[in-house]
Amino acid sequence: MASRTKLLIVGGLVLCIVVFLLIRGPMSSSDLTEDKFVEVYVQFSIAAEKFGSDSVRLAQEQDGILRQASVTRDEMDDFVDRLNQRPHDWGKVWEKVVQQLEEKRQELKRP
Repeated sequence: MASRTKLLIVGGLVLCIVVFLLIRGPMSSSDLTEDKFVEVYVQFSIAAEKFGSDSVRLAQEQDGILRQASVTRDEMDDFVDRLNQRPHDWGKVWEKVVQQLEEKRQELKRP
């Protein structure tokens, strides 16, 4: 039950991130792959869990994630825009996000 609640909270935070990315402004073209998008999205979700109440720290963490992945916010925005044009693909991407989030959580639980 607690696991389901955490998943719902993370889902809500992720949804907020997506909405933020969508309203950020003009989209740029990019070659961001689905796997890279999922990787960054998962890291954003984990950061949101850690620093959700500290927006400054969360933004810093997100900037670091983007730098490390060599991805820009505009590239993330563009990818979201492309997914919004193909809603059936969102389901596949979302499944990957949820799966990787669960894997990361299991890794973090290990001693």
